[in-house]
Amino acid sequence: MGYIWNFKEDEDLWFNDEHDTVEECLEEARKEAERDEHQAIVFIGECIPYTPEADCTDILDRMQEQAGEMCGEVGGDWCAYKWLKKEELEELNDTLTSAVCDWMKKYGYYPTFYSIQNIREYQL
Repeated sequence: MGYIWNFKEDEDLWFNDEHDTVEECLEEARKEAERDEHQAIVFIGECIPYTPEADCTDILDRMQEQAGEMCGEVGGDWCAYKWLKKEELEELNDTLTSAVCDWMKKYGYYPTFYSIQNIREYQL
């Protein structure tokens, strides 16, 4: 986990570099504030990476829909899974998520963005 800073808390995009520590953010913000004497406070937040997760129930529901479209009522009545078997669904979620993430990493589609959370105000 890293940290990022900005002079405005409510900005949608924070363009400053991510840092390993709050102190590094403060150091960079102070240097930037020297150019703009009106800056007395800075906001620093934690960078929480987005981690993709496949949802097997969405996929299985779509397969059930496809079966109904292709085979009519007999396919539409097919149940691809049971909600009561949570361990089986968790296993499939883990397997699909791993496969999709491996594929995204291989071809350069894995997300590198993050949300900014736990934002705190600091005096410069």
